[in-house]
Amino acid sequence: MKKELKRIEQEIKKELEKEKQLSKEYLETLQRVQAEFENYIKRIEKEKEEFKKYARHDLILKILNIADDFERALKAEGSKEEITKGVEMIFKELSDNRRGS
Repeated sequence: MKKELKRIEQEIKKELEKEKQLSKEYLETLQRVQAEFENYIKRIEKEKEEFKKYARHDLILKILNIADDFERALKAEGSKEEITKGVEMIFKELSDNRRGS
C-alpha cells in the first residue's frame, strides 16, 4: 500500500510539473502576443501621425499653388473678361480642393 501511494504521489508530482511547464509556456506566449500588440498599436499611431503630417503638407502645397495663381492673375495683362475667366478658374480649383476632388 505504501509503494502504491508513493507511485501515485510521484505521478501527481510529474503531472503537476507538466502543468506548471504548460502554464509557463502559455504565460510566455501571452506576454509575447501582448508585446506584439502594443508594438502594433504604437506603429499604427506613428503611421497615423505621419499621414496627418503629409496630408497637411499636401494641403499647404495646394493652397500655395492657388495663391500663386491669384498673384499671377493680379499681374496679368488682358481684357477684363480674360482676367475674370482666369480668376473663375482659380476659384473653381480652390472649390474643388475644398471638396476633396
